Parts: sequence; structure tokens; C-alpha cells
Amino acid sequence: IILLPVVVSFLLLLPSVQTYLVKKVALELSQTYHAEITVSSVYVSPMGRISLNQILVRDLQGDSMLYASRVRGSIKNISFSKQQVALRMVSIEEPFVRLVKNDSVYNFSFLFSAPDTSTTKLWHIETAAFELLNGSFRFVSNDTVKRNTKFDVSNIRVDNLNMLMKQIAVTPDSIAFNLEHLSFNEASGAKVTN
Repeated sequence: IILLPVVVSFLLLLPSVQTYLVKKVALELSQTYHAEITVSSVYVSPMGRISLNQILVRDLQGDSMLYASRVRGSIKNISFSKQQVALRMVSIEEPFVRLVKNDSVYNFSFLFSAPDTSTTKLWHIETAAFELLNGSFRFVSNDTVKRNTKFDVSNIRVDNLNMLMKQIAVTPDSIAFNLEHLSFNEASGAKVTN
């Protein structure tokens, strides 16, 4: 019985066990939201570094809504009793976000109409820094009347999105941060670099 915690701790350090557990959580989320949510692999190091690979969320039509080749983080501290995790940094590599609006309904709306979880205490997760590397964003509105202008608000395409936020502070009604870097290209020709 004394060895059981040691054996469990050792097993939790194995990437195959970590991946198995994360895939089980992804399956639970998929069943809760009736949408495909997958993670190909995960690794948590003994030093508190986390890496999730090939995260995919599909909308109810089966189209890719969110994808990231890798999400990395570094744990500063964790409290199981308070259900809190503080991260030093979260870095999302090659994120792709695709939002679609049809008949005044967005493809992500189903995430907000999930079963009631008010009896479940949610974990509080915070990070000191947040980084996007080489991201893409698409917004398509089938409700908007298309105008013959250079910038098409019904079809926004942003590529090469890179961003670094630091000193992030989250309150119940707002988020404050220092934007250290932002750059992207929009399909209309608009470019932001800093």
C-alpha cells in the first residue's frame, strides 16, 4: 500500500499514460458537446512542462472550427484543493480558428448550450503570458450582404498571426494585458507588424 502512490506517480509520468488520460477527457468533452474534440498526444514533464499535440475541435457540421499543432505550457503552481492552476506561459503553435455565421447563428454557439455544469466546480486557470505563433483566422458570414469593397466583412482571412501578451490580469468583467507583439496579414492587403 505504501508503494501504490509511488507506482501511480511513476505511471503518470509515462507519455502513453498521459495521452490515454487526455484522450479519455477529450472523448468525454466530445460526448458532452456532441462534437468531435481530439488530442493526438500529450506530454507532462516532471518539471511541470506540458505539451498537447494536434488539438482539433469540429463544429456540429463536422467542419474544423479550431486546430492547433501544439499547445505548450509551463506550470508555476497547482492547487488541487482550490482547483487552481497558475501557468508561467501558454504558447499555441499554428492555431487555426474558423468561425461561421449562418442565419444569425455562429458555428461555436453549441459550446454555450451544453448541459448544465453549475453543480461542478470548474478549475481556475491563469497564465502570466500568452503567445500565438503563425496562426490563421477565418470568419465567414453568410448573413452579411457582400459589398464591393477591398475589405470584405463577410469573409475575413487573417494569416501569419503572431502575438505575445504579458502581465495578464483577469477579473469577472474584463481582461487586461500588455501587448508585447502583434503581427498579421489580412487577405485584403492589410498588414500589421510590430
